[in-house]
Amino acid sequence: MKEYKEISISQVGKVGIITLDAPPDNGLSRLMITEIMDTLDRWEDDESIVTVLFRSALPFFSLGGDGDDLLDEMANANGIDSRTYTELGGALTERVADYPKSTVVAATGEVRGGTTALFNACDIRLVGENLKIKDSDMFYGLLASWGMSSLRLPIWIGRNHIMDYMFLCEELNGKQAVDLGIASKVFPDDILEESALEIATKMSKAAPIAVKYFKKCVNNAIYHPDFEKARQLELEYSNLVYETEDAKLGVKNAIAGIFISDDYKGK
Repeated sequence: MKEYKEISISQVGKVGIITLDAPPDNGLSRLMITEIMDTLDRWEDDESIVTVLFRSALPFFSLGGDGDDLLDEMANANGIDSRTYTELGGALTERVADYPKSTVVAATGEVRGGTTALFNACDIRLVGENLKIKDSDMFYGLLASWGMSSLRLPIWIGRNHIMDYMFLCEELNGKQAVDLGIASKVFPDDILEESALEIATKMSKAAPIAVKYFKKCVNNAIYHPDFEKARQLELEYSNLVYETEDAKLGVKNAIAGIFISDDYKGK
Protein backbone atom coordinates (compact mmCIF):
# COMPACT_ATOMS: atom_id res chain seq x y z
CA MET A 1 0.00 0.00 0.00
CA LYS A 2 1.03 3.60 -0.59
CA GLU A 3 3.14 5.28 2.11
CA TYR A 4 2.26 8.69 3.52
CA LYS A 5 3.89 11.08 5.98
CA GLU A 6 1.05 11.86 8.40
CA ILE A 7 -1.24 8.86 8.05
CA SER A 8 -0.76 5.15 7.54
CA ILE A 9 -3.17 2.89 5.71
CA SER A 10 -3.89 -0.82 5.92
CA GLN A 11 -6.61 -3.32 5.11
CA VAL A 12 -8.26 -6.08 7.14
CA GLY A 13 -10.72 -8.09 5.09
CA LYS A 14 -12.96 -5.58 3.34
CA VAL A 15 -12.15 -2.81 5.83
CA GLY A 16 -9.74 -0.07 4.76
CA ILE A 17 -8.06 1.52 7.77
CA ILE A 18 -6.78 5.11 7.88
CA THR A 19 -4.61 5.74 10.94
CA LEU A 20 -3.74 9.31 11.90
CA ASP A 21 -0.06 9.30 12.80
CA ALA A 22 1.46 12.78 13.12
CA PRO A 23 2.95 13.20 16.59
CA PRO A 24 2.89 15.05 18.86
CA ASP A 25 -0.62 16.45 18.23
CA ASN A 26 -2.07 14.58 15.23
CA GLY A 27 -2.93 18.06 14.01
CA LEU A 28 -5.23 18.02 10.99
CA SER A 29 -2.81 19.78 8.65
CA ARG A 30 -3.10 20.53 4.95
CA LEU A 31 -0.80 17.56 4.34
CA MET A 32 -2.86 15.16 6.48
CA ILE A 33 -6.10 16.29 4.84
CA THR A 34 -4.55 15.85 1.38
CA GLU A 35 -3.33 12.36 2.27
CA ILE A 36 -6.74 11.32 3.62
CA MET A 37 -8.48 12.67 0.51
CA ASP A 38 -6.03 10.90 -1.78
CA THR A 39 -6.69 7.61 0.04
CA LEU A 40 -10.46 8.03 -0.16
CA ASP A 41 -10.20 8.82 -3.88
CA ARG A 42 -8.19 5.68 -4.57
CA TRP A 43 -10.40 3.46 -2.40
CA GLU A 44 -13.66 4.64 -3.93
CA ASP A 45 -13.19 2.40 -6.97
CA ASP A 46 -11.46 -0.40 -5.05
CA GLU A 47 -14.04 -3.17 -4.81
CA SER A 48 -11.98 -4.98 -2.16
CA ILE A 49 -12.76 -2.19 0.33
CA VAL A 50 -16.36 -1.75 1.45
CA THR A 51 -15.96 0.11 4.76
CA VAL A 52 -13.43 2.75 5.87
CA LEU A 53 -12.27 2.91 9.50
CA PHE A 54 -10.53 5.99 10.92
CA ARG A 55 -8.37 5.62 14.03
CA SER A 56 -5.25 7.07 15.65
CA ALA A 57 -1.78 5.71 16.33
CA LEU A 58 -1.51 8.03 19.36
CA PRO A 59 -3.23 7.74 22.78
CA PHE A 60 -5.67 10.43 21.61
CA PHE A 61 -7.41 11.00 18.28
CA SER A 62 -6.36 14.57 17.49
CA LEU A 63 -5.87 17.90 19.25
CA GLY A 64 -7.50 19.78 16.37
CA GLY A 65 -6.65 21.73 13.26
CA ASP A 66 -3.07 22.65 12.50
CA GLY A 67 -2.33 26.06 14.00
CA ASP A 68 0.38 26.99 11.50
CA ASP A 69 -1.92 26.26 8.56
CA LEU A 70 -4.70 28.32 10.12
CA LEU A 71 -2.37 31.27 10.79
CA ASP A 72 -1.13 31.05 7.22
CA GLU A 73 -4.71 31.30 5.98
CA MET A 74 -5.50 34.24 8.24
CA ALA A 75 -2.61 36.16 6.70
CA ASN A 76 -4.56 35.86 3.43
CA ALA A 77 -8.08 35.95 4.83
CA ASN A 78 -9.47 37.98 1.93
CA GLY A 79 -8.45 35.45 -0.69
CA ILE A 80 -11.04 32.71 -1.12
CA ASP A 81 -9.92 29.83 -3.28
CA SER A 82 -9.76 26.05 -3.19
CA ARG A 83 -6.26 26.13 -1.73
CA THR A 84 -7.18 27.84 1.56
CA TYR A 85 -7.20 25.80 4.73
CA THR A 86 -10.92 26.51 5.18
CA GLU A 87 -11.77 25.26 1.71
CA LEU A 88 -9.62 22.17 2.17
CA GLY A 89 -11.17 21.36 5.56
CA GLY A 90 -14.65 21.83 4.16
CA ALA A 91 -13.83 19.55 1.24
CA LEU A 92 -12.70 16.84 3.69
CA THR A 93 -15.94 17.14 5.68
CA GLU A 94 -18.04 16.84 2.53
CA ARG A 95 -15.96 13.97 1.16
CA VAL A 96 -16.33 11.89 4.32
CA ALA A 97 -19.98 12.80 4.97
CA ASP A 98 -20.99 11.97 1.39
CA TYR A 99 -18.57 9.08 0.81
CA PRO A 100 -20.31 6.28 -1.12
CA LYS A 101 -18.93 3.61 1.23
CA SER A 102 -19.70 3.18 4.93
CA THR A 103 -17.37 4.95 7.35
CA VAL A 104 -16.50 4.38 10.99
CA VAL A 105 -14.30 6.30 13.42
CA ALA A 106 -12.81 5.01 16.68
CA ALA A 107 -11.72 7.77 19.03
CA THR A 108 -10.50 7.88 22.59
CA GLY A 109 -8.49 10.46 24.45
CA GLU A 110 -9.02 13.95 23.02
CA VAL A 111 -10.91 15.09 19.93
CA ARG A 112 -10.79 18.86 19.51
CA GLY A 113 -11.40 21.72 17.12
CA GLY A 114 -11.39 21.02 13.40
CA THR A 115 -10.94 17.31 13.96
CA THR A 116 -14.46 17.14 15.41
CA ALA A 117 -15.68 17.79 11.83
CA LEU A 118 -13.90 14.67 10.56
CA PHE A 119 -15.16 12.69 13.57
CA ASN A 120 -18.79 13.78 13.18
CA ALA A 121 -18.79 13.28 9.40
CA CYS A 122 -18.37 9.50 9.79
CA ASP A 123 -21.47 7.30 9.59
CA ILE A 124 -20.71 5.47 12.85
CA ARG A 125 -18.75 7.14 15.65
CA LEU A 126 -17.31 4.85 18.32
CA VAL A 127 -15.68 6.29 21.43
CA GLY A 128 -13.86 5.27 24.57
CA GLU A 129 -15.32 5.93 28.00
CA ASN A 130 -12.65 8.51 28.80
CA LEU A 131 -13.16 10.48 25.61
CA LYS A 132 -12.77 14.26 25.82
CA ILE A 133 -14.48 15.94 22.88
CA LYS A 134 -15.06 19.67 22.59
CA ASP A 135 -15.41 22.33 19.88
CA SER A 136 -14.27 25.71 21.22
CA ASP A 137 -14.21 27.77 18.01
CA MET A 138 -16.40 30.61 19.28
CA PHE A 139 -14.28 30.94 22.40
CA TYR A 140 -11.26 31.50 20.18
CA GLY A 141 -13.08 34.20 18.24
CA LEU A 142 -13.73 31.89 15.27
CA LEU A 143 -16.77 30.65 13.39
CA ALA A 144 -16.88 27.02 12.32
CA SER A 145 -16.23 26.91 8.58
CA TRP A 146 -15.85 23.25 7.62
CA GLY A 147 -19.55 22.60 7.09
CA MET A 148 -20.13 20.76 10.36
CA SER A 149 -20.95 22.37 13.73
CA SER A 150 -22.84 25.34 12.26
CA LEU A 151 -24.33 23.49 9.30
CA ARG A 152 -24.62 19.70 9.43
CA LEU A 153 -24.73 19.03 13.17
CA PRO A 154 -27.80 21.24 13.79
CA ILE A 155 -29.63 19.05 11.27
CA TRP A 156 -28.24 15.80 12.60
CA ILE A 157 -28.60 16.25 16.37
CA GLY A 158 -31.14 19.09 16.64
CA ARG A 159 -31.17 22.76 17.59
CA ASN A 160 -31.10 22.39 21.39
CA HIS A 161 -28.36 19.80 21.41
CA ILE A 162 -26.09 21.87 19.16
CA MET A 163 -26.65 24.94 21.34
CA ASP A 164 -25.77 22.92 24.45
CA TYR A 165 -22.68 21.50 22.76
CA MET A 166 -21.32 24.80 21.44
CA PHE A 167 -22.37 27.39 24.03
CA LEU A 168 -21.74 25.36 27.18
CA CYS A 169 -18.41 24.36 25.64
CA GLU A 170 -17.94 21.48 28.04
CA GLU A 171 -15.71 18.49 27.50
CA LEU A 172 -17.95 15.52 26.82
CA ASN A 173 -16.93 12.04 27.88
CA GLY A 174 -17.95 8.94 25.95
CA LYS A 175 -21.35 8.45 27.57
CA GLN A 176 -22.23 12.15 27.32
CA ALA A 177 -21.31 12.15 23.62
CA VAL A 178 -23.65 9.21 23.04
CA ASP A 179 -26.44 10.88 25.03
CA LEU A 180 -26.10 14.04 22.92
CA GLY A 181 -26.21 12.07 19.70
CA ILE A 182 -22.64 12.90 18.71
CA ALA A 183 -21.33 9.37 19.26
CA SER A 184 -22.96 6.06 18.32
CA LYS A 185 -21.57 3.70 20.98
CA VAL A 186 -19.17 3.87 23.92
CA PHE A 187 -16.72 1.15 24.98
CA PRO A 188 -14.06 0.73 27.66
CA ASP A 189 -10.93 2.35 26.28
CA ASP A 190 -8.94 -0.90 26.25
CA ILE A 191 -11.36 -2.69 23.91
CA LEU A 192 -12.32 0.22 21.66
CA GLU A 193 -9.99 -0.66 18.78
CA GLU A 194 -11.00 -4.33 18.82
CA SER A 195 -14.69 -3.44 19.00
CA ALA A 196 -14.35 -0.89 16.21
CA LEU A 197 -12.78 -3.43 13.87
CA GLU A 198 -15.55 -5.93 14.68
CA ILE A 199 -18.23 -3.34 13.90
CA ALA A 200 -16.46 -2.17 10.74
CA THR A 201 -16.16 -5.79 9.61
CA LYS A 202 -19.89 -6.32 10.18
CA MET A 203 -20.67 -3.15 8.21
CA SER A 204 -18.43 -4.32 5.36
CA LYS A 205 -20.78 -7.26 4.79
CA ALA A 206 -23.53 -4.95 3.54
CA ALA A 207 -24.07 -4.76 -0.23
CA PRO A 208 -21.88 -1.88 -1.54
CA ILE A 209 -24.40 -0.58 -4.08
CA ALA A 210 -27.18 -0.63 -1.49
CA VAL A 211 -24.95 1.30 0.93
CA LYS A 212 -24.13 3.92 -1.70
CA TYR A 213 -27.73 4.62 -2.60
CA PHE A 214 -29.02 4.34 0.95
CA LYS A 215 -26.68 7.18 1.94
CA LYS A 216 -27.88 9.23 -1.05
CA CYS A 217 -31.50 8.70 0.02
CA VAL A 218 -30.75 9.74 3.60
CA ASN A 219 -29.01 12.91 2.41
CA ASN A 220 -31.95 13.76 0.16
CA ALA A 221 -34.34 13.22 3.06
CA ILE A 222 -32.60 15.39 5.66
CA TYR A 223 -31.01 18.28 3.79
CA HIS A 224 -32.89 21.48 3.06
CA PRO A 225 -33.22 22.20 -0.68
CA ASP A 226 -31.06 25.29 -0.17
CA PHE A 227 -28.31 23.42 1.68
CA GLU A 228 -25.66 24.55 -0.80
CA LYS A 229 -26.75 28.16 -0.31
CA ALA A 230 -26.43 27.67 3.45
CA ARG A 231 -22.93 26.27 2.91
CA GLN A 232 -21.92 29.34 0.88
CA LEU A 233 -23.29 31.64 3.59
CA GLU A 234 -21.29 29.75 6.21
CA LEU A 235 -18.10 30.31 4.21
CA GLU A 236 -18.93 33.98 3.73
CA TYR A 237 -19.61 34.54 7.43
CA SER A 238 -16.57 32.56 8.55
CA ASN A 239 -14.28 34.67 6.37
CA LEU A 240 -15.74 37.82 7.90
CA VAL A 241 -15.05 36.43 11.36
CA TYR A 242 -11.48 35.44 10.41
CA GLU A 243 -10.73 39.11 9.71
CA THR A 244 -11.60 40.25 13.25
CA GLU A 245 -9.10 40.99 16.00
CA ASP A 246 -10.90 38.38 18.11
CA ALA A 247 -9.99 35.66 15.65
CA LYS A 248 -6.35 36.72 15.38
CA LEU A 249 -6.00 36.80 19.16
CA GLY A 250 -7.96 33.59 19.61
CA VAL A 251 -5.78 31.56 17.25
CA LYS A 252 -2.61 32.79 18.95
CA ASN A 253 -4.11 31.85 22.33
CA ALA A 254 -5.13 28.44 21.03
CA ILE A 255 -1.60 27.71 19.82
CA ALA A 256 -0.24 28.89 23.16
CA GLY A 257 -2.65 26.61 25.02
CA ILE A 258 -4.69 29.50 26.45
CA PHE A 259 -8.46 28.95 26.36
CA ILE A 260 -10.83 31.85 26.96
CA SER A 261 -9.35 35.35 26.98
CA ASP A 262 -10.83 38.53 28.44
CA ASP A 263 -9.20 40.53 25.66
CA TYR A 264 -11.76 39.88 22.94
CA LYS A 265 -12.80 43.13 21.38
CA GLY A 266 -16.00 42.01 19.71
CA LYS A 267 -15.15 43.90 16.52
